[in-house]
Amino acid sequence: MKKILLILLLISSGAKSGVIHELNKAFTNTFIDQIDGTLKIKFFRTIPTAWAFATKKGNNYTITIFGGYLNNPNLTFDSLSLLLCHELGHILGGAPKRHDDGGNLTWSSVEGQADFFAPKCLISFLKSNPEFDGTEVFLDETNVPENLLFECESIYDRALCLRVLKASMDLIKVFRYNENHKGESLPSFNNPDPTVVDTIWEKHPNLQCRLDTYVAAILDRPRPKCWFFITKSSIRQCHKEWPQPILHF
Repeated sequence: MKKILLILLLISSGAKSGVIHELNKAFTNTFIDQIDGTLKIKFFRTIPTAWAFATKKGNNYTITIFGGYLNNPNLTFDSLSLLLCHELGHILGGAPKRHDDGGNLTWSSVEGQADFFAPKCLISFLKSNPEFDGTEVFLDETNVPENLLFECESIYDRALCLRVLKASMDLIKVFRYNENHKGESLPSFNNPDPTVVDTIWEKHPNLQCRLDTYVAAILDRPRPKCWFFITKSSIRQCHKEWPQPILHF
């Protein structure tokens, strides 16, 4: 029988305990059966570093988020949930996986795949937890092109489309404070990254590429070529390494 535990730790009296409590309950109910082991999510609000990461020791996983993200004015309930989904994507997102310095395949999905996993994770989270409804507050706050909304509305209702697309842009704004993205301009829904890689990019893609990846996941499009690359020969060679994401929707 699986021994599964989700613990959400609060490491600051200044943190928003109500939000933390609700996320604890929601993520436990939504994702607990997906993890074969334990998962701890730690919030260090007083540490100013703009960083979040997932680690693994045995079957024990830990997601850590520092104050540089938690204290960011663009971090809403939904963008924090999307950030948690990104980190969960390193654990549950499936292939392509990272390689270590010795070229060995690791347990963690690459950054682009964690991004690709995150919006579907957020959608599953929101649909599974109707207590977080109230999407009307997002309707007039999101500048999303009508063509994207039209495409999205063929899959989800308009309110959910606006909410998840807004969370995507809000999280991108939060990521601008990360050392990997300092100096990058704010991306746009209207200007996808034209980069075409010739190998899978395992590190953080640029902000435009990351936004493109969120949009692709929401609209059921293929992974963007600004970080993803695959050939027929590599599909055959890596077939056993490329399962579908573990998360069930």
